[in-house]
Amino acid sequence: MEDQQFSAEDGLKVIQDMISRTREDLSYDSFYLLLWGWLVVSICLLQFILLEYFKWPYHYLAWTLIWIGIIASIIRAITEKRRERVRTYVGDALKFIWLGMFAAFIILGSVCGILQLWQGCFPLYIILYSLGTFITGGLIRFKPLLIGGMACWVLAIVAALVPYDLQIIFGAVAILVSYVIPGHILRYRQIQRHKLSQAS
Repeated sequence: MEDQQFSAEDGLKVIQDMISRTREDLSYDSFYLLLWGWLVVSICLLQFILLEYFKWPYHYLAWTLIWIGIIASIIRAITEKRRERVRTYVGDALKFIWLGMFAAFIILGSVCGILQLWQGCFPLYIILYSLGTFITGGLIRFKPLLIGGMACWVLAIVAALVPYDLQIIFGAVAILVSYVIPGHILRYRQIQRHKLSQAS
């Protein structure tokens, strides 16, 4: 009985250590949240300006700037692969989740373009933002990501009720609450942990 109790406690400790290590890795890789967060916010605002103030019919071409994020992410992934830290199940799960999310974003954009459904694409994108951040927040037990994901649920519903130009702004707000703010919090905590480890 004592052996079973020890094994259960030991197992829980291993799981907790795995979650903590993954959270630390994600803090280090808050680069991705911040890169994609600020990039998408900037693209949304650029598209809104091109649409509202310049009345440019090809305002959606602002999204070609997404290649900045793709190229930067590939370079970062290659660099990180060379000095890969300890792998965890949670860490691997997050990689597959975000690779799947990236594919879903690309496919959704392509489908909306083919079917000319731009008027309804932003609420769908916001739903995807919520899915990725909510699952990630749950796996690493990080409340800002969970809250950001839940906030996107509300934003997606409201965005579906407003005109297309305002949907773009809702998309920017959704990214701020689900990517940018949690990303900065993760980055801040990583910096604080680094300072404490140097002091000790």
